Amino acid sequence: MPTALPRPPRVKPKRVEQKRSLFGVVLNTFMVVSAVALTFVVLVQEQRYALGQPGLLAADQTALQIPLDTTGESQVIPPLN
Repeated sequence: MPTALPRPPRVKPKRVEQKRSLFGVVLNTFMVVSAVALTFVVLVQEQRYALGQPGLLAADQTALQIPLDTTGESQVIPPLN
């Protein structure tokens, strides 16, 4: 078995010009901005949690605004007829 393999033929590398399309620039900008915004949201939530103030989701906030019936009695809804 030969230990020295033959060299592959030399090929001149093609020069590729990079053209940036408007779509590519907008997409990249959107991705960077969304990553920064998500990082900011996560850091703010971690800070609130570290201070003992866990952040509330919108569903939790609306549930807290509804007054709870603490009497223990269930409400009777009359029939509509």
